[in-house]
Amino acid sequence: MRFWVAFNRTIPVEVIRILSADSDWRVRDKVASRKDTPGDILEVLSRDTHEAVLSSVAGNPRTPVAALRVLSRHPWNQIREKSLRQLQNRSEA
Repeated sequence: MRFWVAFNRTIPVEVIRILSADSDWRVRDKVASRKDTPGDILEVLSRDTHEAVLSSVAGNPRTPVAALRVLSRHPWNQIREKSLRQLQNRSEA
């Protein structure tokens, strides 16, 4: 059920915050991919143990620069490339 709640576009930030700490990585992954997830939550999720969550954080345009810099040194190529792309896009803006 929590997984489907994470897909709801109208949930308040308080619910997003609760879902970001869910034990199911799929719920955290969905939270990390939402364009309305606040930066402080993405900062916390940037230290997640599941690589799918980290990949979503790295691809989210709202992820704080400090978190992207850390993720840009991740051993998994997909996470590293997404982070570097986000950092490059922001420096060009």
